[in-house]
Amino acid sequence: CKGMREMEQRKRRKSMKRRRRMIRRIIRCVQIFFIVLIILLSGTYLFLNRYISKYPENKVVENIYVGPVNASGMSKDQLKEALLKHQEKLNSTKVTLLIEDVKEETTLESLGFGYKDIDDVVSQAFSYGKDGSKWERYHALRDVSKEKYVIAEGYAVDKEATEAFLNEKAVPLANHAVNATITKYSGGFSITPER
Repeated sequence: CKGMREMEQRKRRKSMKRRRRMIRRIIRCVQIFFIVLIILLSGTYLFLNRYISKYPENKVVENIYVGPVNASGMSKDQLKEALLKHQEKLNSTKVTLLIEDVKEETTLESLGFGYKDIDDVVSQAFSYGKDGSKWERYHALRDVSKEKYVIAEGYAVDKEATEAFLNEKAVPLANHAVNATITKYSGGFSITPER
């Protein structure tokens, strides 16, 4: 009996040792997994940080356009000047109003043509690839390095100037509605059809 007990105790000790070894191996595997994970995350962070730091913070990144204007490498002030020069070129563009066979010409400048919000457009171009998480910035910068990114300009005309032009030039040329009338003369009726 005593020998049987000792054998059972030895078996228990061996199985306990096996369990302890197994637990130690599992703990080591988990530790190695987390160490590798930390190394991968650190490497990814360093890669993203290095890629993003290549682009200047005080200039528009390469391959950004505001309409047809190439904003690449410009500061905010330079971009605003370039957009205003582009607007000056557009202001001299002639607009022709055609009513029936009569033409009336004017320029965009006389209609109060301009940007809706030039500062917002400049801000959009300047902040591209500079906002968001490192991952979002990396993707934005990588995408723009492959293909140009165009920001809509957002033009507007002055409502009062446009209405004044239309009232002065278009209204007199238009055929206005006329009610139908019937007038009785001694010799019959005169009918004026509606228009």
